[in-house]
Amino acid sequence: SAADLKIITPAVIIPAVLLSVFGWKINILSAGEETAFSMGVNPRTARLAVLILAVIPVAAVTAVAGIVQWAGLIVPHIARRLFGADAARSIPASALLGGIFGLLCDDAARLLLPGEIPLGILTALFGVILFVIILTRSDTEQTC
Repeated sequence: SAADLKIITPAVIIPAVLLSVFGWKINILSAGEETAFSMGVNPRTARLAVLILAVIPVAAVTAVAGIVQWAGLIVPHIARRLFGADAARSIPASALLGGIFGLLCDDAARLLLPGEIPLGILTALFGVILFVIILTRSDTEQTC
């Protein structure tokens, strides 16, 4: 509902913006602890900050929308394949693609049968199909 949206919007937007702004630290963390430390990033503090900034919006959305499996597992991998490994691009892309994936699954759940199919079933079905496609592609076929 609109009231729920008003409540969770700050809990989603603020951490998402901060994660995007500090995407360079996430990129440095992926290079390893020693490299991150040598580049002036405290790996322990940065990892904790990223964890907190990622958990807050997920918890807020899950509290309102419920659990939708597979979207959070598959969509970030697709975003990295399409937009590269740079966290400053892949994090906003994951959010946008996750929203699109959720809307498509919700539309399909409402249109496929006269009775509504639970959203979790469709996200699992489509998620498994996408997961198998991602796993079966060889490294030479990947675009990133």
